[in-house]
Amino acid sequence: MVTDEADFAPMQDLLERVPGVAYLGGGGSVSAGWWVSLDIDVDHPLAWQVVQQLSHVLNFLAREEDWPTILTPIAPTTIGGPKTSLSWAIDVGPDYPPAECARQLQAVLPDPVEDENEWRKRDAANDDSDEL
Repeated sequence: MVTDEADFAPMQDLLERVPGVAYLGGGGSVSAGWWVSLDIDVDHPLAWQVVQQLSHVLNFLAREEDWPTILTPIAPTTIGGPKTSLSWAIDVGPDYPPAECARQLQAVLPDPVEDENEWRKRDAANDDSDEL
């Protein structure tokens, strides 16, 4: 059962190493489901690659692998625009501990996750815009 911030340490450690991401906190329990929230700096040059990669892994690859995860945008207001009013949540279903989620997420993100060049390489390798 997730009882305090220490239980979220693996997710916090991973997310804080992703370019442009700031970990905001987490809550819930493994038995009922849990969440973490994060901020993605919209001015960071890799912001949208990060959104795309996290969304792909947590929303689509997760379905193939039977992970109970989803990445969602959170905008309590539109005042101030995305720089001040947009954050993201990773919602996780029951019986999937934060440490396991972090381990599996790290296995499919660029390696090392903090290396911006690895994110650029992955983006370039997936760029099929010339094939239109």
